[in-house]
Amino acid sequence: MIQLIERLKSRDYRYEVIIKLILTFLFLMFSQKFLQTLPANLGTVLPKIFKNSTISLMVILLIINWLVDPSILEKLKKGLTNKFFIVCFIYWLLHVVGLLYSSNTKEASFIIEKKLSLLFLPFIFASIQIEEESKLRIYKWFVCLLIFFSVTCLIYGFNNYLNTGDIKMFSLEFSLYIDIHRVVMSMYLTLGTYFVFELFSKKKISFYFLLVYLLISGVHVLLMASRLYMVVYVGFVYFLFYKYIPSKKIFYIASVCMIFLVISSIVVMFTTNKLFKSQIETIFTGKKTDAAYTNGVSERQYQWDAATALIKRHPFIGVGQGDVVDSLVKEYENMKWDIGYTHRYHAHNQYLQSFIGLGILGLLSLIAMIFYPFIFYKETPIEAKICSVLFGISMLTDNHTELQQSIIFMFLWLGMFINLYPKKESKSL
Repeated sequence: MIQLIERLKSRDYRYEVIIKLILTFLFLMFSQKFLQTLPANLGTVLPKIFKNSTISLMVILLIINWLVDPSILEKLKKGLTNKFFIVCFIYWLLHVVGLLYSSNTKEASFIIEKKLSLLFLPFIFASIQIEEESKLRIYKWFVCLLIFFSVTCLIYGFNNYLNTGDIKMFSLEFSLYIDIHRVVMSMYLTLGTYFVFELFSKKKISFYFLLVYLLISGVHVLLMASRLYMVVYVGFVYFLFYKYIPSKKIFYIASVCMIFLVISSIVVMFTTNKLFKSQIETIFTGKKTDAAYTNGVSERQYQWDAATALIKRHPFIGVGQGDVVDSLVKEYENMKWDIGYTHRYHAHNQYLQSFIGLGILGLLSLIAMIFYPFIFYKETPIEAKICSVLFGISMLTDNHTELQQSIIFMFLWLGMFINLYPKKESKSL
């Protein structure tokens, strides 16, 4: 304990601890179904403690730690002139401007508030330097969080299956007792694969640890059945094996084993789990208006058709960020799509969502922000480029700069990685 207190006197070590806390609290919100299984008092207290505002409190701690520094003016200057921060600021500022012509100002203001971490995290990381060993410890902490919560979610899903006899309780969001979108969890697990390979290459974990993580994460990504991320996960792991495993023999053996495992798992799930089967079959189906037969793919066709219609009518400045959902709902009503109208569906695509709300400038600024590591290719490390690709793909099927968990997760890593410098260029502030 004394040693820990001594270490906490170091501002750099406090950065590491706070980042670990932020990552931890991303997992500590619980689904309503899970809370209902707990004793009444516990089920009431937990949501009051672990919520989005708790994650925001951890970000505030990071800001306070950053502020308590004699060289604060130098850090302010560096943050304000950082190119990535400027790009993020432009995207956020467009939301503020969009507030001026939004009818639903309450919703527009809430969106602006949710996106503040999109500014704070790049600004802070622009003026601090995370050392290599600290970075690797953060990787390992996050990987351990993923293993713990993924395993316990699998146990939770299996327990629900035993209690109900319904195999679907072991898949999709039914396997999650934490309040997190299954696509977001798939994104976490996929990025975690890069971290375990990097830790393995730096001799921080054993090859067996790496394989255990791949097995757990692979099974869980498969069970959550995010069609896009199942493909991304398999392709990404294949790339990482090729990049990090020098022995071609091991690479080919691992590749064959992985392909066999994925194919056999899909076959088993397809033949035993009707919900999983429907998730795969929807790839080949068209629009469905009947609520009994609707699916994610057909719903997105309606959502994207409605989004395209709005974009054609408001291409330059959009409808205003606060009015996106209201405008989409009107389109659903005109299309006579009762499901979308009843559930008030958003665009389920961040690029379309930003285009509808903010016009062409909103779309371009979003692209510039997410794909910044490729625009400034020579200035950014491989970690930033990997995050850029993974996050950019995830936005094809959901609105990840509208979700607090996703905003903090994405811009913590992007802010950190974009501003990682080789040791010889590192400056102490």
